[in-house]
Amino acid sequence: MKTRSLLAAATMVFIVSGTLMVSSADSRLGLGVHYWRTVKSVPDGEISRDGMSWYVTYQRRFMPLLKWQADLEILPREFAGSDKEVFAPQLYAVVGGWIYGAIGAGILYSDGRFADSPFYNARAGLDLKLLPRTRFDLHVNYQFSEWSGINRADRDFDSDVIAVGLAVRMEI
Repeated sequence: MKTRSLLAAATMVFIVSGTLMVSSADSRLGLGVHYWRTVKSVPDGEISRDGMSWYVTYQRRFMPLLKWQADLEILPREFAGSDKEVFAPQLYAVVGGWIYGAIGAGILYSDGRFADSPFYNARAGLDLKLLPRTRFDLHVNYQFSEWSGINRADRDFDSDVIAVGLAVRMEI
């Protein structure tokens, strides 16, 4: 319960910072893709060891080198041993310019249930301006995660995840 309260507080900070700093802020909305792979070997064929996922991303810059970012990632069936698709809302604090680092947190959701605990991300990437109002984001994530509460009871397995991602964001 404590971790859900922290995620709710972080979400409120994200919303408030966006409304208070509107005059100097710019917003970006985009789509991205991740290729992910578990760090541990998978014990059987019922849990995916690697795969692709899609995500919607919103980024708000309110200081020259500080941004807040919210992502909703959609992972395939069998990620984390789930029987259904897995949704992973995430929130990041991003520091830097065209070379950046970020830390974030999120939680897995599938089949009407949240995971027992959140996961945490460390990200490093390049945020390149390709065209006016269009940004290209190439990054690597390391996700520290526990899968309990999201996978079936007979699948006692969890692993950290490494992901390579690509996103295209448009300034709005």
